[in-house]
Amino acid sequence: MAGPTAAERARGLGTAISPTSGLALRGLRDGVADVEVGDEGAQPVPDRLPLAVGRSC
Repeated sequence: MAGPTAAERARGLGTAISPTSGLALRGLRDGVADVEVGDEGAQPVPDRLPLAVGRSC
């Protein structure tokens, strides 16, 4: 399972990482993680999209 659970989302937790993305830990050094992110055809997470985009002139 990827991303926050329904209970975590209810508490306000979320992620901008698409559910189809993959994360792989490449290494850990001095408390810093080196993470590879794969996009496997990733689409934006719907609850992170703007409701509207506009421009006034």
